[in-house]
Amino acid sequence: MPEAYLNRGNIFYRQKDFEKARANYDETIELEPENVEAYVNRANLYIDTGDAENALHDFERAIKYRPDYSKAYLNRARLYFLLARHDDALADYNKALELDPDYDKAYINRALLHYDRKNYDAAIADCSKAVELNNKSLEAYLNRGLSYIQKEQFENAIHDFDRVLSQQNDHLDALLNRGVANSKNGKFAAAIDDYEAVLKLAPDNHQVKSYLEIARQRLNES
Repeated sequence: MPEAYLNRGNIFYRQKDFEKARANYDETIELEPENVEAYVNRANLYIDTGDAENALHDFERAIKYRPDYSKAYLNRARLYFLLARHDDALADYNKALELDPDYDKAYINRALLHYDRKNYDAAIADCSKAVELNNKSLEAYLNRGLSYIQKEQFENAIHDFDRVLSQQNDHLDALLNRGVANSKNGKFAAAIDDYEAVLKLAPDNHQVKSYLEIARQRLNES
């Protein structure tokens, strides 16, 4: 019976019907007070509705009942990151990976934290580990590409964005950032192609229109 409420809560959560999702998570916990998945999912719901205090409380209860539940640490780290508690977030990502060394999502999320702290080498290393574990991970390739741009390793960045686009050819972030990498690498014609592709998908993006105009000017000057 608790499992039925949990599954129904997850369906409502995916539909963003947070009131009904919470009611079903509440019922799950009422019937099974140590259901750690219900606590973690309700905590994520609280994050999405801006209730950090209750989210933290639910994560703490999940970890109390099951200290080896890596998903609880991963998701609490996400909350800590949003609260700018970066040291706490890093500690939780590290704990999640200590418990589950093959947790590709934890590597990706820790890479985002490293990127935010401008530790691009560490971000690249974590994304590379995520790719090793899941070579279809769009997030890992995209975020590694962004770190390569910051390191001015533009060919590596372009290669990673190519990997994303080989799986999803209308991925806006990959198209945009490949355009940026091409432009910074002096490949203005390729950058123009990327920016034009972005504008076909998002014609009102004024920032990309500006990038496109600059790339056209640079191509004419070269």
